[in-house]
Amino acid sequence: MAGFIPGGVRALIAPMERRIETKADLAHHIDALVALEPRFGPVADGVGEVPLRRLPGGLSGLLRIVMGQQLSVHAAAAVWTRLEAAAGGAVTAAGLDALDDDALRTAGLSRQKVRTLRAVVASGVESTLAAAPRDAALREALIAVPGIGPWTADLYLLVCTGAPDVFPAGDLALRKGAAVAFALEGDPGVPALEAMAAQWSPHRAAAARLLWAYYRQMRPPKTPSPDFVDDRAPV
Repeated sequence: MAGFIPGGVRALIAPMERRIETKADLAHHIDALVALEPRFGPVADGVGEVPLRRLPGGLSGLLRIVMGQQLSVHAAAAVWTRLEAAAGGAVTAAGLDALDDDALRTAGLSRQKVRTLRAVVASGVESTLAAAPRDAALREALIAVPGIGPWTADLYLLVCTGAPDVFPAGDLALRKGAAVAFALEGDPGVPALEAMAAQWSPHRAAAARLLWAYYRQMRPPKTPSPDFVDDRAPV
């Protein structure tokens, strides 16, 4: 097709897009996404206002994502509150180093999450987060930390830095939402959804937020489900 540019190439040559830090930023990206992919039009109309979904960056933001994996929003908040209390009111590397594993387990962390927390603190990635490198470099640095996978790295970029063009395709809620929204035959799987999302660049973060909102709306009431579902083994 004349003039067609593959999504992956388009992502490389697209101009720098504004980060998603406010509702106005999100609205800008949703409008641009719908213009790029009209199938998102009914999704956007159906969900109404889309949550901004932001967390503070840095070590605390990263650890809140790690601690919240496989938990409901309320359960994750309770664990985080207990962890803050155990660490002396604020979660810092020094405060966490002062806690033994039993104290972390008492706060509600699984053994795997304790190991990941220790690895994050020991890695020194906190300084990388503070330096705020380009999204691709930050993603690579995060994935290099033991226990941090692509889903966690992508989610950090999306909700903690406002990255406009990241899409955590390993998220089960996104795959289920996309399957219904686009009339797919079941779960598309991570590689297929990544390929699909490449066509939505440079507005993939808006696509993720839309599909999360759509998934929450379509799932049966009172069905317990975490807001985000990790693509790694349950912890």
